[in-house]
Amino acid sequence: MGLHIEECIDKYKEFFSQEDNSNGLSEKYSTEEDVFTKEKYEEFERIFFITMNNALFIGEYLEDNYTEKIEEFENILLNNDSKFSPYIRNALKGLREALFGIQTENRTLQVNLTKNDSSTVASPLENFQYYDAWHTISLKLLYIDHTLINKREYRETLIKLYYEIEATIIGLDNEDLRQVFQKLKSKCSFLLGKTFVFDNKEKYYYSVDFEKKKVNEIIKGDTFNKEFSSFFAQMYPCRYEKELICKYQKEFSEKNFSSTGFIVLAYYYDTSERKSVQRLKNLLEDFHEYEESMKNRGLSKFDSEAIQSIKSYISNCYFSLSLKQKGYTIDSLKIDIEKIEATQEETGITNYHPYKKALSFLGKHIETLKEDESKQLQNGLELYNNLYKKYKSTYEECILRCFTPFQLLKNDCKTDNTIFFASTFSKPISPHKLKDDERKYRDLMLYLRMKERLAKREAEITSVANSIRDFRRQSFEYLGIFITIITFLFGSIQLFGNKEITPKASIINIVSLGIVLAIFMAMLYIILYCTRCKILALSILVILSFIALVVYTNYIQV
Repeated sequence: MGLHIEECIDKYKEFFSQEDNSNGLSEKYSTEEDVFTKEKYEEFERIFFITMNNALFIGEYLEDNYTEKIEEFENILLNNDSKFSPYIRNALKGLREALFGIQTENRTLQVNLTKNDSSTVASPLENFQYYDAWHTISLKLLYIDHTLINKREYRETLIKLYYEIEATIIGLDNEDLRQVFQKLKSKCSFLLGKTFVFDNKEKYYYSVDFEKKKVNEIIKGDTFNKEFSSFFAQMYPCRYEKELICKYQKEFSEKNFSSTGFIVLAYYYDTSERKSVQRLKNLLEDFHEYEESMKNRGLSKFDSEAIQSIKSYISNCYFSLSLKQKGYTIDSLKIDIEKIEATQEETGITNYHPYKKALSFLGKHIETLKEDESKQLQNGLELYNNLYKKYKSTYEECILRCFTPFQLLKNDCKTDNTIFFASTFSKPISPHKLKDDERKYRDLMLYLRMKERLAKREAEITSVANSIRDFRRQSFEYLGIFITIITFLFGSIQLFGNKEITPKASIINIVSLGIVLAIFMAMLYIILYCTRCKILALSILVILSFIALVVYTNYIQV
């Protein structure tokens, strides 16, 4: 089957021959012929709008080297020019700009400039409404689909587009045109609904011609988009029906893999009541097999990016669930973060999600540490600070390039085979929520830093207190020894210097004095070192000293 753009080129060649256009440039061109040519261009305008929108609806524009087809059409228009062809060239230029803008590597560009081409700038002309609708509706929805994030500007644009499409549909006689606008309306409604994944759409109001309306009234499924609407509604939060899960599990057991199945099962194994690390591990192994088989077939750029995003998504689900397992440690976190970063480097997809989950885990872990575990607190805070910096830089980059959590293969992006959604049923990121999370993690980091400083101060105070206590103990020890020596010395001198006391009695008294002084030193040690073992040992020593004193005295007297 050929491309729709090729069909459009053939139609143009059929409608406008070189001879017709050369006549159209002649000054003698009659009014009747001018009107006839204008009618032909108006008819081609409708054909162009229908055909090229059908190209968008099947994702034809994602074919590799598709811009070459656009350039081919542009060259035909330049070689077969007329006063109406600038409208067509301008429409093609708009498509080229949109295709350039949706490329991931181009989304971070702050300014996009194109050369001024007077041949593509047409003056306003009434009744050429479908070229205008091509720019303001079709291409705008194309760009929003590929870059959808949860921000106010997109909501306002989508609501305006919805009513613009509704107003256009009224009075349309051409069934093909009505079908195109109905699909555009369906796409607009679904994209709008996705922007409320973090908010309560029941409380969101807007006005049309001063009439207050609820956004819920225009966010509804239709015959064009049942599949993705159902997937999205069941995914956030996870409430997939058992039949759907069993369907994909059965297909995967038969090696009948699909990009949709990998996303559904990964999310189910990570967030449902039947979450399982082992199942996610097995799913990763299945994906490696699937990845190799897909690479052997040859992939387009879009499908290659899809494969990498699915791999990243499953790895993140596995990491997220691993953090919740009992016995998960800081060392495990460091190892897993290295694996995640290796996967990001391999896939080329920088994602904030692993750092966000790691910060949540690490914050809770550090808060449970006691003040006396200052070394672990310091190491944990250092890791937390490093992860926080990575989270901040990656989420800012994700916002700038309109990051989407996952991307399906092109053939799986078509809902009921009628409308192509690049964003499928993925949840658009919310810049506002990511910034709120950043503030939350920053405040927690400041609290943990304060906790660390207090722990350090407490450790320093404890160390000083221990030093003072040791100094006092040593002082009492030295004082006790000094008192003992002085008492023993003066007691001995007095006993030996007293001529009335016999040498035998002097020796008994000196030994008795020594035992008493030993008891004194033992009592001093009991007071200074009140540990259970020392108290017991010194108590035994005191008792033995008394016994020795009594035995020795009785022995001498005998």
